[in-house]
Amino acid sequence: FGASPPQRRVSMRRRPPTNEDAEESSTSRDQNEGRLEREFCGVTVIGRGQFSTVYRAQNRIDQCMYAVKKTTQITRGLRCAQLREVFALANVSMEAEGCPNIVRYYSSWVEDGRLHIQTELCECSLRDRLSEKRRKEPSNPRFGETDIIQIIRDVANGLKVLHNCDFVHLDIKPDNILVSRLKREDGRPLYKIADL
Repeated sequence: FGASPPQRRVSMRRRPPTNEDAEESSTSRDQNEGRLEREFCGVTVIGRGQFSTVYRAQNRIDQCMYAVKKTTQITRGLRCAQLREVFALANVSMEAEGCPNIVRYYSSWVEDGRLHIQTELCECSLRDRLSEKRRKEPSNPRFGETDIIQIIRDVANGLKVLHNCDFVHLDIKPDNILVSRLKREDGRPLYKIADL
């Protein structure tokens, strides 16, 4: 049982980086940095929550308006929770394509240590509609029976689709029910579940 042969040291020389290498590493390394500013214009705040800010933004290429939700700084402990919404939206959008009662998902990216989620832009939340009705009609601030039935029907339809995709929304409330910019054939509002 002899000793193993001595190890030979192999020295390798690296070639000096070229301009092409520098360009490739800078573009692949930070391709999402500045994406919100680069791809969107007219970015304005439309809502703030404890963990995120939502912006109205117009895409520079297709000229359509979108909502872009920007989370607080992604931290190690919250990373899974913050990414859960993206996974849910992406999976539901593929499984339940065309469901009119769930906010449509378009894209997501991490920029400046914050998660950005691009979805369809809705008119307002059900909470905003309730506040508006209270302000305009203080003597009768409630929705009519037909409106209540429609809201419940739309939310139940959205929940059914989520449940069929094995997702459970644990935070259904007026803030997370949005009023679509699109109307029904009869001109009445269409309600959508958000904040998955």
